[in-house]
Amino acid sequence: MSVINYNSQSDCPTSLQPDIPSESRRNQGRLRSVRSSGPGCAQTTDRLVGSWNFKVTVTGGCTTNCKYVGMIAFNQGGTVVEQRGTVVEYNGLGYVERTALGTWRSTGASVYRFRMKNFVFDSTGKLSAFIVGISDVTLSATLNSFSGSGTAQIFKASGTLIGATAFTITGTRF
Repeated sequence: MSVINYNSQSDCPTSLQPDIPSESRRNQGRLRSVRSSGPGCAQTTDRLVGSWNFKVTVTGGCTTNCKYVGMIAFNQGGTVVEQRGTVVEYNGLGYVERTALGTWRSTGASVYRFRMKNFVFDSTGKLSAFIVGISDVTLSATLNSFSGSGTAQIFKASGTLIGATAFTITGTRF
């Protein structure tokens, strides 16, 4: 049995494992720290990688309930997962699924673009639409916040573009 700890200086996992039985009797039953040598610790982590609180304000075409909040996780390798904490409904289409998946990439020094996809389901649970959002954000000098803007395109389930709306986004490191 081992216990995983995270080293606060490097964020590389270490595990606490029982001493090997062949070691001296006085060390038996104690735990020793073993640094992980996995690929996550051998690579440099991008500054955007991590979990963030975010706020979005829809700036185009919205008259009510134009703000939402949630969390977003940028993963090493370019994938991103969003979990909204606010229910969002599109008139006549239904509710937007709270989880979105996508990809991200660096487009310059501390500048990033990410693309996410959400599904919209009507009151019967049938897929009625999907949304593809593209955001451009810039990390602050402290690397603990970001801000930017983007566009969300709304498509019928068949793939026909219904419309697009603009938004601003801000985030703080969790």
